[in-house]
Amino acid sequence: MKIEFLLHNAYGIGGTIRSTVNLAAALADRHEVSIISVNRPADEPELTIDPRVRLVPLVDLREGTEGDEYTDPLNQRPSEIFRDERIDNGRMAATALTDRRVADHLAATDADVVIATRPKLIGYLAKYAADRPYLRLGQEHLTHEAHVAELHAVMDPAIAALDAFATVSEADAGHYREALPDAHARILSIPNAVPAPAAAPPTAPRRRSCPPAASSASSATTASSPPSPRSPPTAPTGTCASTDAAPPRPSCASRSRSWACTSASR
Repeated sequence: MKIEFLLHNAYGIGGTIRSTVNLAAALADRHEVSIISVNRPADEPELTIDPRVRLVPLVDLREGTEGDEYTDPLNQRPSEIFRDERIDNGRMAATALTDRRVADHLAATDADVVIATRPKLIGYLAKYAADRPYLRLGQEHLTHEAHVAELHAVMDPAIAALDAFATVSEADAGHYREALPDAHARILSIPNAVPAPAAAPPTAPRRRSCPPAASSASSATTASSPPSPRSPPTAPTGTCASTDAAPPRPSCASRSRSWACTSASR
């Protein structure tokens, strides 16, 4: 299966980038995976991307280089979708050039699944890939409440038109289900991917093994003979005397003021 991730900028450092790089590497064990970076502001990514994962930039914004497209006439025109500066701003804001490059890519890709990782990219996926044969998935790496109303006005209808939309928590998935009750998209939660830890998990403390059970005769003698006042307390029959064992739970007689005991005695 061919899987593509749409990233705003795969060359920086951030939670969305990190979790996408981790998930792409895991999926590369069984699939052909690509990361499509809408913007390329640097020569090389800050994070190490698995060599099996193909990295494809769409707009070159390497400042001071011959390939810098920031001054391209199309890049100076506003985006067809994202015009409000409260939604998108800065050197890597969406422009008419961004619109065209993303639309061209989504029309030409032979991927089986395309995953948009940012509200702006979800908008692109819904608008420019509505009639494409691949699965269209969206991811929420923040929360429903983290976005301004102007962004929700564009983002929410786009989410509803996708095949599926995933948040990182079930609580946030619930917020989106409440906000989009008639959505075509299946809304679910999938926690962020993390690599397997290099260190093994700690083991539980070892308990002492139980001594051989006493014979019935000796048990009867012990039970019938009161302990010496100077002898130390012995473990109850059937348990192990171990320093790792939890101390016995105090009885209600010794906890007469506790709520559990007083309520039980009513």
